[in-house]
Amino acid sequence: MRARPTRSSSASAQASRLVQASCLFVVRRQGAASAIPTASVQGKNNIIGTTVDLIVGRANLGKDMSHYLVERIRAHHAIRVHTDTTCTALRGDGALRGVMVTSSTGVSEDLGCDGLFCLISAEPATGWLTEVALDPDGSIWTDRDLESIDLGVAWELIGRSPVPFETSIPGVFAAGDARSGAVKRVAASVGEGASAVKSVHRILVP
Repeated sequence: MRARPTRSSSASAQASRLVQASCLFVVRRQGAASAIPTASVQGKNNIIGTTVDLIVGRANLGKDMSHYLVERIRAHHAIRVHTDTTCTALRGDGALRGVMVTSSTGVSEDLGCDGLFCLISAEPATGWLTEVALDPDGSIWTDRDLESIDLGVAWELIGRSPVPFETSIPGVFAAGDARSGAVKRVAASVGEGASAVKSVHRILVP
């Protein structure tokens, strides 16, 4: 049975197997570079006879990706890379049938496909935090990454340093994608959460 055309914010093996037509798209935004090689090749491997069109917003695919990974993508005969290009429109009849892509020069092209996977990165949603110390990218600094300038009078009063995963505010912890230096993988985030709980117990029961 033919799978219904789909669009997704991930490119897992399970999701990409739902696409069984001639074209799969992987759209990348800034910050998602680490997921591109896996998603692109995985999509090709899971869909026999399918080509993958990789739409890259930047002019240089390798700006935040290693040379090895760039070569891995470019060497794959079934992956076509479109740099300095954005996805500007979708079309379909109750299901996805095509994607309009537009280059930085204004040239648009309608490419038929029935699978759209958007790699939008993991930008930390920390804009609402006003008192916790953040790194330049907006991720939350914790424990050893905190400098004395980040620690206020409260730390002098309690007489200790931040424990693992503790932020610049005593008793407030951060784990997962929003934490500075996080691996940004589900398994790693689960592990960080468990470790943060251990730190909570540590300060509650000295």
